[in-house]
Amino acid sequence: MPIRSKTKHPSLNRFSYVLDRAFLNVLAVTVFLIPLVFLPGLTDYNYAKTIASLVLISVLLILWSATAWAKPEWELRIPGLLFGGIGLLFTGALSLIHASLPPIVTQSLILFIFFVLLLWMVADRVRNHQDVQRLLGALLASLSLASLYAVLQYFGILAGPGGVDGGIGAMISTLGNRNHLGGLILYAFFPSVILLLKARRPWQKALVLAAMVGSYTVMWLIEQTATRIAFVLVATALGVGWLIFQPKISRRSNRWWLVALACFVIIIPIFFLTNSEGGGTSLQEVWERNSGDVRTWDWWIAVDMVRDRPVTGAGLGHFKIEFLDSKLDVMASERGENFDFYMPPSDQAHNEYIQVAAEQGSLGVVVMFATLGLLALSLWIRLKRADSEHRADLLLLTLGILAFLIHSLVSFPVHVVSSSLALVVITGIALSAPYGESLTLHSTLRSWKAKGTHLLIAAIAIVISVFALSDGRANWLMERGIDHIRKAEYSEAENLLLKSLQLDFFPRQTYYYLAVAQTQIGNLLGAERNFERGVPRFRNAEVLLQYASLLIRTGQFSDAATLLETILASNPKDSTTRSAMHLRAQVQSQSGDLADAIETLDTLIATYPSYFNAYVDLAGIYVRLSRPDDARTQYFHALAIVEQRIADVQDEINAENQTMSADRFFVLRNELEALMNEASRIESLLSSLSSPAP
Repeated sequence: MPIRSKTKHPSLNRFSYVLDRAFLNVLAVTVFLIPLVFLPGLTDYNYAKTIASLVLISVLLILWSATAWAKPEWELRIPGLLFGGIGLLFTGALSLIHASLPPIVTQSLILFIFFVLLLWMVADRVRNHQDVQRLLGALLASLSLASLYAVLQYFGILAGPGGVDGGIGAMISTLGNRNHLGGLILYAFFPSVILLLKARRPWQKALVLAAMVGSYTVMWLIEQTATRIAFVLVATALGVGWLIFQPKISRRSNRWWLVALACFVIIIPIFFLTNSEGGGTSLQEVWERNSGDVRTWDWWIAVDMVRDRPVTGAGLGHFKIEFLDSKLDVMASERGENFDFYMPPSDQAHNEYIQVAAEQGSLGVVVMFATLGLLALSLWIRLKRADSEHRADLLLLTLGILAFLIHSLVSFPVHVVSSSLALVVITGIALSAPYGESLTLHSTLRSWKAKGTHLLIAAIAIVISVFALSDGRANWLMERGIDHIRKAEYSEAENLLLKSLQLDFFPRQTYYYLAVAQTQIGNLLGAERNFERGVPRFRNAEVLLQYASLLIRTGQFSDAATLLETILASNPKDSTTRSAMHLRAQVQSQSGDLADAIETLDTLIATYPSYFNAYVDLAGIYVRLSRPDDARTQYFHALAIVEQRIADVQDEINAENQTMSADRFFVLRNELEALMNEASRIESLLSSLSSPAP
């Protein structure tokens, strides 16, 4: 009887090798592409990266789990940190208890799960130093291109946001925000030193050094104080860590490259600080220059959310949903007496730890710090047990993680896809096999269990990718609908926004813009229905203002008055305050409170003397009170303001029609048309008065 060979089938070995290489190649491409991907036609750059991340991580999940078909056994490395991720997933799910919009929690949980799985895949499949260098090289190459893009924007060679032509304000790069770029450079800088140490040839080291110095220069150029301070703190931690763990540099030649890098690290900040025109350097002045007051109020608003829901929080992704109501609570408190400036709506708390408390409550905070403690313990044990060469790598990777955690005190990198990707990749590498097995479990799936797991993962990945792409398409349609609203093409906007609703997993802004379009075309019933659906999902002063205007048109004065008081109590921006006061006067007038309406309009005119609508409405009240002379005076004031604005708009069109953007031209054209109609209406009202014009 022939003896069966225990040697693995050659075709399976080959298939396993191909899968492994394909996975690592796609992983490197993902690390390279995500910081660079952006689609200007979508709401923001981070949204495009979110869609791309979900699709690419889905591909990685399918390739990773396909090992079940390539080997008799699927061996898994399970880093202990994964259990911290499961704990955070659990507290995120518990946040559904008080969440007003459960689908938003679901969306946040899915994205969180995918990034935790990405960390697991990196820790499981990075098996040697070549894999480490490939991933860190992809990250550094991506950062170099993003930094180059920002530099070209700085010099006006490439366009900045909203037509900004050069300067620091134009440097949004491929991340949509210069602060995101600075943060990403900060997190990747110290881990990138590994590439400098591992490169074999001088030209490779020179290339790495040039890429690091170039991106580091951009980090200082963008004038982001948080990243500058964080860098100094992490550099200090490097010195402390070097004394504690005493790593050694393997080759003497590396020391000269490190000396060169250190020289640049010192000289570049000196250059920028000595040539800075940023004003004072005291802590208070630095804090005020960097919107410190706004961030402080963000934190107090988050604290209010914690007080309302102390155990499980307001719900993942709900800081932006609860922001307005919590802001009103804070402003109504004793602390709110000092709130005397406009604060724009905020999607994030600008402190990840406080935001966890607001959205996941005390349970989330406990699990978060337990997870960070588990990570610190794992890294500490690995650093103590590693040989001197690996110890240097681990220390540099740990500093990348530390940079992220420090920056999280005054920013929101967890909510920036590129930043989260960098954290996950750096952490996954630090927990991978080349750096030890501390706090790591091993498990094996065999036969149908392995294959069934792969099929389940593949099915889920495909479904999530389909939903992500559908959401991306819905967002694109919404933005095109908004474009048509700006052009006053409301019927076309309505059609596009209705299509967007059909594709969106959980639409928010779309309901608002659809209601605006329907209001303009006279579909008031449909507009009211969509406002009712959209306001709980997309709630800010501007949305409430449009809703109040609709309620006035449909005679629902009491509900409109309630909304207007909410708007004015929130200390909105001037244009919103002006419009809210104007609508309040309309409610008072149409409710018969003419004296109150006159008082409101007088206050409005005193505060905003160029707001012609207030004069027109005041004249209308004087007509009702049989005071034609007073009415005529107000009409003439309004007409003079409108005619001056018509002249200003015409001058702008005539002066810039060769270089004006299409969007700006449509805005001016529509404004001019509206102003000319308004002038005709005021002249008609004047002619209807019985007394002759003065």
